[in-house]
Amino acid sequence: CKTYSNPDEAREAVARMLAAGSPPRGLRLLSGSPMHDVRAEPVGTFAIYHDVTEVSRQRRFLEALLEVSPEAIVTVDPSDIVRSWNPAAEQLFSWTESELVGRPIGDLIPALAVSEDGGGLHDVRWEEQEHMVEAQRKDSATVPVDVSLTSTSVRGVEMFTLIARDEGTE
Repeated sequence: CKTYSNPDEAREAVARMLAAGSPPRGLRLLSGSPMHDVRAEPVGTFAIYHDVTEVSRQRRFLEALLEVSPEAIVTVDPSDIVRSWNPAAEQLFSWTESELVGRPIGDLIPALAVSEDGGGLHDVRWEEQEHMVEAQRKDSATVPVDVSLTSTSVRGVEMFTLIARDEGTE
């Protein structure tokens, strides 16, 4: 948090940020307002920033893990729509991320398709941590995979993560 006791320095700092179109790298402006003296003359600017440097570093680290993971990782939203897909998933299932993101998970794993009476990932209750299912490759061939399914709340929305391994992979 940078504090300016000199009003001119504060005004100059805010002017530089506004001219740049955004706060300095790693900072996110949360709130700001002008400050005035008793005569209503401007004396400075009050601004509250959030330092997102560590959050950005952690995000890059997690993205790197997804990129190099040997296991297929697929995230699915509450409507059973694929939202993300790592390179191992592309290799295992032969679909590119752009071809499958936005489509129902049932297009990839028919056993997880939403049935007419509801169903979908909300209703999956496996006894074991992993479950063997048939996945549909892009060329219509099927591949048996071990799938682990977890759910987590992301900003108040339940999201699902499927981790899949080729049956023959140790």
